[in-house]
Amino acid sequence: MKLIQLKTWSCKLPSEIIRLFDKENPDIICLQEVVTSIDGGKIFDTIGSILDEHPFKYQYNTPLVEFNFMHHTATRGNMIASNFNLLETNEVWTLGNLTRNFDYINSGGYNVARNIAHSKIEAPDGIVHVLTLHGYHIKEHKNGNDETLRACTELVKYASLLDGPIIISGDFNLSPDSESIQLVNNSFRNLTIESGLSTTRNHLTKKTEVCDYIFVNDKVNVNKFYASDIIASDHAGLVLDFTLNR
Repeated sequence: MKLIQLKTWSCKLPSEIIRLFDKENPDIICLQEVVTSIDGGKIFDTIGSILDEHPFKYQYNTPLVEFNFMHHTATRGNMIASNFNLLETNEVWTLGNLTRNFDYINSGGYNVARNIAHSKIEAPDGIVHVLTLHGYHIKEHKNGNDETLRACTELVKYASLLDGPIIISGDFNLSPDSESIQLVNNSFRNLTIESGLSTTRNHLTKKTEVCDYIFVNDKVNVNKFYASDIIASDHAGLVLDFTLNR
């Protein structure tokens, strides 16, 4: 099976996201900064137009904010989509809740709301829990703070209650040596670090840090893990080829 982790950059490069999905042909995708249109407005690119071209049968969308734009309504948040049945889904709010009538300036920025999306997926060789999140953003650095430490503590606590194979992915907005990432490392394999990736960014940004991760527990067999060479965002798409321990 194959899973892709991608911070979609608010779906700014839809044709390249489609090209990434077509090339890798993933069974599961974990996405952040997913823009969806509630009322069918076609005034900007959305995940809907992307998934029309490369569909997934099952989708779980967990918006963080809802906003209006030129008489249309849209949302932005996290998504898990799969070719396999989603047996259960859940969202865990680590900060705030769904913010309606969102305005970036007046609402205090995207940190107003953060959550973890969780899907229990019925894969061909067993059940796997897939979680994805978009971490709290600190503009000045990726070292984390009390808020990121609290969120990662909640993530590990929630994941520890799950049975069986677990995959956690996301743009954590944290450097590998941050205390918050070390906390997750204590309970899960950090494939981004194990693979020796020097960056999860690209030429679309001046930033060069590692901040996107895929973690697994010992019930996930890792066949391959790598960063895609297709530029579908200002963040790299991470690819995990895996099987499950029965």
